[in-house]
Amino acid sequence: MKDYYLILGVNKNSSLEEIKTSYRKLAMKYHPDRNQGDKKSEDKFKEINEAYSILSDNIKREEYDNGFDNRINNNNFDFSSFDIFNDIFNFKKKKKKKIFDLEISLEESQLGVSKTLNIPLDKKCFLCLGKGFDKNKSVKCSNCLGYGYIVQGDSFFKIKQTCFNCEGKGFLIRKFCKQCLGKGIIKLHTKKIIYIKKNVEEGKKIPLNINDFKESVFINIIFKNHPLYKKKRLDIYYNFNINFVDMILGCKKKIKGLRNNDIFFKIPKLSRDNDVILIKNEGLYTEYNKGNMYIILKTILPKNISDKQLKLLKKFKKL
Repeated sequence: MKDYYLILGVNKNSSLEEIKTSYRKLAMKYHPDRNQGDKKSEDKFKEINEAYSILSDNIKREEYDNGFDNRINNNNFDFSSFDIFNDIFNFKKKKKKKIFDLEISLEESQLGVSKTLNIPLDKKCFLCLGKGFDKNKSVKCSNCLGYGYIVQGDSFFKIKQTCFNCEGKGFLIRKFCKQCLGKGIIKLHTKKIIYIKKNVEEGKKIPLNINDFKESVFINIIFKNHPLYKKKRLDIYYNFNINFVDMILGCKKKIKGLRNNDIFFKIPKLSRDNDVILIKNEGLYTEYNKGNMYIILKTILPKNISDKQLKLLKKFKKL
């Protein structure tokens, strides 16, 4: 059996605070991030974590002093699941990310907008406190007598193992929680008002500050398809319908921009179908860039013309 006191550089009479202090120094010295590629440091780090996991727990420490072996299996040591280092140095675990898509119009992306969202999130069941069952309706495990573990071995060498009958719970479940149906979590909806700043980019992830939930929540901005404009990166394309007379004679036109502004442009005389008019800096804006607008002329032919109009066209043809 390993000498955990020697590994941490303390003695049997050391206080918990002394053990923590020694562990903190050794953990910083041998942490894998500070000794990348050093197998000896990695093994040493595992060893001191193993020692601290026993000596920092009063029950485990007493069992260790009495000859029980509570060792962690170093061959399967997983840094990501081990909480001791995080607890000592007050490191917080990263929450799981939950991302919700939010569709907004092109105009809303340029002017800014407030949206009220109804967000479904997982929360620990308040009835069973996340256990998934009613402890009062459960019975003590007859195999481990409610301890959740069994001890095997002789008086010289003893090993504590998780009870296979109750899977370490110490009791057998007879009734699952009626609120969460045994899952330990419930789905709750929370309303949140979010303000989207003007000139937001598509694909922008906006964090939401929601307390008491397991997930970190983000809103993913998606632009709706526009009835008039087609978008390509920051540039927008607009098919502008115009009658054939204005195409021939030329004219001035006005349309509404994405920022509720009036855009004036000139159609040259003798324009043709699919001619493109460039209007600079009237596309989508972001914090750092501006797109352009491209107006594509589309000729509209009349479905009906009067006799007078027909005579004028024939006269025009002869010129």
